[in-house]
Amino acid sequence: MTDKLYAIIDRETSEVVYDKTYKHVSHAKRALRYHFGRRLDRYGIGVIERSAKLALYVDENDKWTEVSASE
Repeated sequence: MTDKLYAIIDRETSEVVYDKTYKHVSHAKRALRYHFGRRLDRYGIGVIERSAKLALYVDENDKWTEVSASE
């Protein structure tokens, strides 16, 4: 299962422009209006989905091994 987070983004580049995320879209909307006021044609709210991905695992000899991005 993934949890969604909401962030304020630039509509053209899709880059996050404010370094905070929100669990509720209503909080993101409020922050968007507070920080960017009437510039809603340039800024919007983006959805960030997060999930756990295996990056490291430990073997039977108690050694850490990094998993490649393709696995």
